Amino acid sequence: MLTKQKILVFSDWFLPGFKAGGPIRSLANLVHSLDIDFWIITRITDHHSDEPYEGIVPNTWTQHRPNVQVKYVYEQDITQEFLKKLYEEKDFEHIYFNSLFSPNFTLLPLRVARKLGVAKRCILAPR
Repeated sequence: MLTKQKILVFSDWFLPGFKAGGPIRSLANLVHSLDIDFWIITRITDHHSDEPYEGIVPNTWTQHRPNVQVKYVYEQDITQEFLKKLYEEKDFEHIYFNSLFSPNFTLLPLRVARKLGVAKRCILAPR
């Protein structure tokens, strides 16, 4: 029996956010339509907001759908140590970046992936 692929996703914003518009919708459509296990790292706030999402525990995997786990984090929690632990936590087949221009949700994670030798598994979706 084949096991589902596990893909780690970095995105500045995801559901229940809506203020960033298209990037949230396109990522939601992607993870809702594929039979792949997605593990999403995203902000705990919506675009241009400082208020955390209500009822969501930060830095904890939250099941969004049966195949989608989301970890909502504060931007300052994205450190090299956090990323190293994250990359070692599960055997992710790919690492998907939902933007090119995000310092903490693309550039730093990509640098750490390169240091750890997993950059060949990275997928970059420039917007």
